[in-house]
Amino acid sequence: TSGLVNEFSNFTFGFSYNRSLPVTLVKFTGADQLSDAVLDWNITGFDNLRQTKVQYSKDGSNFTDLSVINATRPQYQFTYRHTNPGNGKHFYRIVLVDKAGKVIYSRTQLVQIGQMITYIDGILQNPVVGNRAIVLLQSAANQMVHVQLADLQGRILQNNKQQVVAGKSQVLVQLQAVAKGQYYLIVRTEDGVMKTLPVSFY
Repeated sequence: TSGLVNEFSNFTFGFSYNRSLPVTLVKFTGADQLSDAVLDWNITGFDNLRQTKVQYSKDGSNFTDLSVINATRPQYQFTYRHTNPGNGKHFYRIVLVDKAGKVIYSRTQLVQIGQMITYIDGILQNPVVGNRAIVLLQSAANQMVHVQLADLQGRILQNNKQQVVAGKSQVLVQLQAVAKGQYYLIVRTEDGVMKTLPVSFY
């Protein structure tokens, strides 16, 4: 005959949490902030981390230590500011050393100090009234800017071009009669920057 078991035997199931996560670099970025190179990075597996190094190079090949950070308290987000390294190209990498002595290298991060880049900001006034649109941009050099008007299907309707000088510019796009509605302005610069801007004409 069978019966109901209403008692558990005295053994248990359990899980061990003694193993810590391996050290991993999740994110590493660098940027020019007021002529300083500011580096930010995130890690996982801090319990296994022994040491972090910030390394620097002028040529992208030969690196030296800028800072050595010992793992003394739990930390997963880090920031390092390289003060006034000077104008030009600067290369950085992060080195993680775990408690077993394993060394993990980040990719090389380039930070350019004091060098202007080309950036297409947008349209000064959108919706546009009339047939003139003004595109705001910053140019790294004197160059030609090409602007195309396209419909929502991507068909090119008009072409414009204008010379700009290095620095901030307003590109006046003089268009032929345009029916009211929504379009795209496709902006391209000679140094390879492109941006598609939605625009409405009323």
